[in-house]
Amino acid sequence: MYKFELTESEIKKFEKWKKEMKKKDDSMPTAGERWTFMFTPSGLGTIVWAKDEATGEEIDLTDWDNF
Repeated sequence: MYKFELTESEIKKFEKWKKEMKKKDDSMPTAGERWTFMFTPSGLGTIVWAKDEATGEEIDLTDWDNF
């Protein structure tokens, strides 16, 4: 079983970016499936990206200080 979690700094970075994206497009899908999180395990740590499905924009949330 795989389990992926965001660090506190990654959550803060996402929440700030999320507000910016909502200013660009304030729509929200019926089931709330606007945000897609992508996790890539590596030998050094986990690389984390998020995508806004409404705008198509992506952000690297990886906490590179922990690598």
